[in-house]
Amino acid sequence: MRTRLRGHAKVPEAAINVTSLLDVVFVLLITFMVVAPALRHNVDLQLPKVGDTGGEVNAKKRPVSVQVKYVSGDSAEYYVNGAPVLLSQLPAAVKAAKGYDGDPVVALEADKRVPWQDVSALINELKINSITNIGIVTEKASGG
Repeated sequence: MRTRLRGHAKVPEAAINVTSLLDVVFVLLITFMVVAPALRHNVDLQLPKVGDTGGEVNAKKRPVSVQVKYVSGDSAEYYVNGAPVLLSQLPAAVKAAKGYDGDPVVALEADKRVPWQDVSALINELKINSITNIGIVTEKASGG
């Protein structure tokens, strides 16, 4: 702490050193930047690539994530927020999922190798059970 002479008496100068605070903030920032991508429900999928549609994501609602994973041949596995479910149990699992609030936003991620009839069966199963707010997740095509 520095002191300043005022007249004849030494008066301490009030100053806050924020260097250590900034160090902590930067370490936390870097930590969250590294950890945040790993917090997503990971099912290893190869998403189809499309051009930029310019659509905006509704940031107010966190979607219920539904994944369709290619296994082999004509078979597929279904997941709700990373937990495996059967196709017949999928609507109940979506309604029981965290983030469901009566009108859920369902983010459908389907491996590009999954036959279309499996994806359309999933969409049909959701629509029959009054879950109609479905968004299909893709990756942006490179160079487009």
